[in-house]
Amino acid sequence: VKVWEAILQSETAGDGLLFPVVALLTREARTLWQLMMGEEVRMPPSVRSAKTNVARQLGAAKISAMFSLCMEADMGLKSGERSEEQALEALVAGLMELFHPRGVA
Repeated sequence: VKVWEAILQSETAGDGLLFPVVALLTREARTLWQLMMGEEVRMPPSVRSAKTNVARQLGAAKISAMFSLCMEADMGLKSGERSEEQALEALVAGLMELFHPRGVA
């Protein structure tokens, strides 16, 4: 949560982090998807093992949701529907909802 707070504070300062964050999350989601599907991804074996475990724990639904959240943020800004700050806030909120089980503080 502290990392996301720092990102949001940086965004309000006008640093324009939406596209770099979306790019990183999309790349990570793609890597997790490939590992979950058994595709070969070039990385150190220890990292591959850890990320493969994460991919299996997340499953197809959560990894797909990561792609959807990234696309919503990107399209929200590009369509003019949302400001960059609003798109980033929605992305962070969606990710927190996705990865933070309800009822757990």
